[in-house]
Amino acid sequence: MPGTLTSIDGLPDSVTITPLTLRDDAYAALCLPCGGGGQFAPIQTYRGEWARPDAYMAARLHAERHARDTEAVLNSELWHRQAESLGWSQAQADTMHWAERGHLHYDGTVYYQMDPDDPRAKGRTVSRARVTALITAGLLECDGRYVTPTQDGHAASRAWVAARPDPARTESAHLRPLLGGEEEARRRRHETAPAAPSHAAPGDGPAEQLTLFATKLRPRQPRPRRPRGTPATPPPGPVLFTVASGHAIPEG
Repeated sequence: MPGTLTSIDGLPDSVTITPLTLRDDAYAALCLPCGGGGQFAPIQTYRGEWARPDAYMAARLHAERHARDTEAVLNSELWHRQAESLGWSQAQADTMHWAERGHLHYDGTVYYQMDPDDPRAKGRTVSRARVTALITAGLLECDGRYVTPTQDGHAASRAWVAARPDPARTESAHLRPLLGGEEEARRRRHETAPAAPSHAAPGDGPAEQLTLFATKLRPRQPRPRRPRGTPATPPPGPVLFTVASGHAIPEG
């Protein structure tokens, strides 16, 4: 049986490693939940020069597996609702899988699945409409050459894998965002935001502008011409006001 338990950074309290000999050449990875919660149970034992790092890696992977199982139990209902609402076809689900693995690329013209056996060669071309639909739904983002999942995209893929819904038979170009995700919240804020006040000055509206434009284009009416020989009417002279009487007296 193992001796002193060793607390290791990066491992939860329920999973740890411990030396089996004083020579530090044998270690065991231990798990408390696997022991029923009352005592630690051995997961795996390792001997030799790499016993300690091997035991640590085994304990870390075991802890991650427990965390995934716990998360699946807690979020099972949510993940099923999210997966059912995604409406992905199998091809769309495969595209998300390639993006998560870093195999979905863009060369400025087409999207394609990189060939993992030959990174220098282009793989199969991926439908632009399919990738665009996933980007518009807030599930993928394109940063230069690489097309990668957003935070919503990672969560959507996790829900899809956990729930395993039936893929849509007909692929939709208008996918909804992740239920309860960031993109859905952003759209909701945009829909409920008050409309920005208009700063247009009077006469700047489309109707007023059309009326003003028509007025400017209206032909100018010719002024009536004075008959020849008729004296011109002299302009009125200045008007003086007397303070005492308040009457206006034309000057001149």
